[in-house]
Amino acid sequence: MSLRSMILACAALGLVATAPLAAQPFPGCSAPGEGRMGRQMAATLKLTDDQRSKIETIRAKHAVELNAKRQALQDAQKAFHQACLNPASTPAQLKQLHQPVADRQLDLMMVQRAMRLEQRAILTPEQQAEADKLCQNMGQAGYGNGPRRGGRGMRR
Repeated sequence: MSLRSMILACAALGLVATAPLAAQPFPGCSAPGEGRMGRQMAATLKLTDDQRSKIETIRAKHAVELNAKRQALQDAQKAFHQACLNPASTPAQLKQLHQPVADRQLDLMMVQRAMRLEQRAILTPEQQAEADKLCQNMGQAGYGNGPRRGGRGMRR
């Protein structure tokens, strides 16, 4: 297999590995109050102090698990990408290293979903409807998909 073919194969596998993340709603939708967009959402939803406190408690409850899942995903991605850059890696080895990436992505998404559902239960029905509308609008605008200027990916 030529180097060019290997690079193309790695690029294709990389796209497959990140496809589940691109299909997720905007990250701010999962955590009102977290990050700039989450704070904007919290303000738009007019969260009470009690709601903000409960959301922060939920976030703190999941923080250790989320960080562990994120680290596991990063480790799996690093191993996969290193193998992609190695011309001696076979397609079978790349496929074997790709599966843990997909598994770790799903693990992380499931914890994020559990946290989002717990937070959603704190919202009033009106706030839930507004949050749904905001998340749908953000997703349609393409937020969270692709590179972001000055975002985390730019600082590595």
